[in-house]
Amino acid sequence: PTCQKTTINETYEEDDLMEMFVFIVYSALAYWAAGQTIYANKIQIGTMKNIFLNRLVVGILLGVILIPVAILKKLFSH
Repeated sequence: PTCQKTTINETYEEDDLMEMFVFIVYSALAYWAAGQTIYANKIQIGTMKNIFLNRLVVGILLGVILIPVAILKKLFSH
C-alpha cells in the first residue's frame, strides 16, 4: 500500500475546478430557465451582447427560483 501525498494546493485546485464546473452548469441552466419563463414569447430589441448578458445575469440572480419553475413548465406543458 503506497500512500499518495497531496499538497494543500492540489486539494484547493480540485475544489476550485468542481466549484467552477457547478457554476458553469448552474449558469447554463439559469440562462435556459430565464428564456423559458421570463423571456418566453417576448421580442427583445437590442444588440445580441446586451440581450445575452441581460438574460444571463437575470438567470443567475433568479436561477434558484427560475430553474424549478422552468422544469415544471416543461413537464406540464403540451
